[in-house]
Amino acid sequence: MALRFPVPKATTSLSTDLMTHFTRYFSAYLDPSIIAIKFKQLLDLCYLEVSRQPEKDGAIIKTQEEISLDGLEAPEEPALDYLRSNEAALKFCDEYDWIIISDLFPENIANKIAKEWERPGGKLDQKRSNFNEEL
Repeated sequence: MALRFPVPKATTSLSTDLMTHFTRYFSAYLDPSIIAIKFKQLLDLCYLEVSRQPEKDGAIIKTQEEISLDGLEAPEEPALDYLRSNEAALKFCDEYDWIIISDLFPENIANKIAKEWERPGGKLDQKRSNFNEEL
């Protein structure tokens, strides 16, 4: 098991399963080796725990992937209110957000998403325009 953030087993933590959300909204993009995605909230730390099974009947590999904390709350003590608030913020992310903050999508798919969003007049320009209109 590869751990980016070694955490003692006795550490208080909360988690929520995001796999259903990713399967529902991002199945066309998601790396097929991913079998589980959980959002973990610990003391002053939030991350994704991603389980992959690269080959059928192969060993499951768990990684801890750092995610941007902009908009997420990392309380001094994990609390269910913060977990639910952070879960909602993560579920608000679109495919472009996810290619920026994670490697959940294969590189070739991430590149296609980036090209679509970043081209002149693309989704990123449209999103910026909508944001500026709201101001």
